[in-house]
Amino acid sequence: TKHTVIQTRDPLDKWKLSLILTIRNVSDKDLGIYTCESTNSLGKTTANVRVYEITGIELEQYNQAKKKASVINTNVTSQN
Repeated sequence: TKHTVIQTRDPLDKWKLSLILTIRNVSDKDLGIYTCESTNSLGKTTANVRVYEITGIELEQYNQAKKKASVINTNVTSQN
């Protein structure tokens, strides 16, 4: 699949949850804002991540292969 989301829970803090979004074969269509939303009995919180092109960087040869992927890691924290 193009997009994969993996969810992990912190073993030391049962209330802390992390999500990792992987975008495979990144193209211009994948650029933009991605929103992570969490809802529970206490309410709702959101966090945004912007995916943008970085210019002026020479990619190493192995990154130009078909299996290239981008990984974005963000944390959403609510203080209630």
